[in-house]
Amino acid sequence: MKNQKMERNVVLMGFTSFFTDVSSEMIYPLLQAFVRMIMAANTAMLGPVLGIIEGIAESTASLLKVFSGYYSARFPTGSGARNY
Repeated sequence: MKNQKMERNVVLMGFTSFFTDVSSEMIYPLLQAFVRMIMAANTAMLGPVLGIIEGIAESTASLLKVFSGYYSARFPTGSGARNY
């Protein structure tokens, strides 16, 4: 019974990951058009603004990886999601 529940959870998490990836890939090309619409008067700054936005996103992801790694090392027994 536990294997069936675990398999179901793995499949559901796979679908969640897939649809999250698909939706982010669909939204990413619209970012440039959105920023261009907001900055209608100053299109020369479009590149640097997009670079700053992307840099903040990557920095946030990297910092979250560092903190989650620290948390994982600090509490090796794990919590809910890792106990399956």
